[in-house]
Amino acid sequence: MSTLSEILEMLRHRAEEYTADAATTRRPSWAPALVINDEFVQLARTVGLLKEDDKPIIRLWAKFADPRRKGTLLREHVGLTLAGIRCRGFDVYVGMARKGSRLFQAKRGDQGEWEHGPHSWEVPWNDDNYRSSRSLRHELSNQQANCRWYARTIDECGGPEQQPNMVRDLERVQQACADLEQKYQAARTGIDARNTAQTRLLVLARERVIEFGGGDHLTQMVAGAHVTGHCCICGKELTDPVSIERGIGPDCYSKHFIAINAWVARQQSQAA
Repeated sequence: MSTLSEILEMLRHRAEEYTADAATTRRPSWAPALVINDEFVQLARTVGLLKEDDKPIIRLWAKFADPRRKGTLLREHVGLTLAGIRCRGFDVYVGMARKGSRLFQAKRGDQGEWEHGPHSWEVPWNDDNYRSSRSLRHELSNQQANCRWYARTIDECGGPEQQPNMVRDLERVQQACADLEQKYQAARTGIDARNTAQTRLLVLARERVIEFGGGDHLTQMVAGAHVTGHCCICGKELTDPVSIERGIGPDCYSKHFIAINAWVARQQSQAA
């Protein structure tokens, strides 16, 4: 079985192969859409990465070196150590756009080694449960301080029999504390559920990259194109029926005619 580094290296070669004729004045683009399973879809919806009407796909975005002769200081002193290596890494995002939380990333080193991650994923600060838990914790702390004040004051003023009004106030504050504690624990449960879902998503994204890199990549790319309606190679929207059926636009079909015909022949031999 191939290691993840070997699979990423194979994917790098594929990305460079499919973009071999790209212009030398701008970065090429290669981001095949990969269909994801029901568990992946459900978890992505749980954490808000997919809406109900979004297409059930992730995209593997290849990161290419800047082909321009002059670039930034970073490119001149770091990027040139990978001279001849056009594809430098990959990112995985849910959905069609390159936005939101990155579920997988990989970067190639100058010795051919691959670093990959992420291995953890913190709940974002603007998550409803996260904001709610912070607010509730602050309010709960204040109410608990009130409880201590009432209890101390009642004791100092002769006990419950001498301060019935304060006793009722204390009971009211204690009930408020109990209600806040219940809401706080519910918010924490929501955070824990999201953390669990996010951790599982990182695993599923990594496994999906391995499945794609270690399997029949063109079959998987075409399956993604049938879901998205975009060319599985260049990502352009497909309009004519023939291109929609094969999942490959006319330009990409003509450029990669030999490789595609070889894939079609394999498909036919397997079906026979």
